[in-house]
Amino acid sequence: MRVANVENLSIGYNQVIVNDINFSIRTGELVSIVGKNGAGKSTLIKTLTGAIPPISGTVFLHDEPIQKFNPQELAQKVSVVFTNQEVNPMITVQEVLALGRSPYKNIFMTINSSDREKISHTINLLQIAPLVSKRMGELSDGQKQRVMIARALIQDTDLIILDEPTAHLDLSGKFSIFHLLKRLCMIAKKAIVVSTHEIDLALQHSDKMFFIKDNELIDATPEEIGFNYHLFEHFATSDIKFDYNLGKFVTNRKGIRQVKLVGSGELKYWVKHALVRNAIDIVDESHIEVHIDGDVLSVHVNKNHVEYVEDLTTMANYILSIKG
Repeated sequence: MRVANVENLSIGYNQVIVNDINFSIRTGELVSIVGKNGAGKSTLIKTLTGAIPPISGTVFLHDEPIQKFNPQELAQKVSVVFTNQEVNPMITVQEVLALGRSPYKNIFMTINSSDREKISHTINLLQIAPLVSKRMGELSDGQKQRVMIARALIQDTDLIILDEPTAHLDLSGKFSIFHLLKRLCMIAKKAIVVSTHEIDLALQHSDKMFFIKDNELIDATPEEIGFNYHLFEHFATSDIKFDYNLGKFVTNRKGIRQVKLVGSGELKYWVKHALVRNAIDIVDESHIEVHIDGDVLSVHVNKNHVEYVEDLTTMANYILSIKG
């Protein structure tokens, strides 16, 4: 089911940042918005949520123009989690979760049994029961983010939009949030849009990506974004490049030695890491070869000399000492 779409959309403030945007978002999709700083990710988020008007074009929710809805009606269609969302540190998690039902209440209405059931179901789904009696000020950044996602889920909208939900989280926290969002798409059948700088996590978890570059939005699968639209090259600079051997961005420098790497297994990743860190390039053919056999490392020179090395530091130092 299509929950949102835009037609001929141009976004920005005093001038157009991204123009001629056309896309649709369907139930069960996790969509990541990626692009450099200032590309227009947050501006797109604010336009989709009605926080700022488009310069031209139309945002539709369930095939109705967004301007048709008053604030309460809009809050029943789309829920939003912004970065560093201000929450009173003294209120409890339980109270924050109950706020998710506020779009369906007036000032005189209280939480009923149906609301409590939704809240309880979400607490179990997101596994945050140990947090409900705590105050928001007692939570870690990762716990706060899970609570705010839970509140958005309790709001019971078909579309959930998050702006940089993994900012300030550690590595495990970043993975945990993306894994959670993917589960919500699959289990709760929500459409979720997330703006992010976590390119690797977006590629792993997204059903499709909105890639903003050169004032244009590209709507495609992660594989198409990566291969056809050269995602990694877009973020490369004179200082960094994407290393397809290592599968990550590295310092852009020319090595002082070149080696061929032969072998497989977990150790191979760390051998690659040590070589690149010591300015040794990995190439397809070289008179110097590093062989990995289980946990045994050896360096072969000109195919007639073999040097067995005890550790990665010794390996790198020996390669750098080879003449010619």
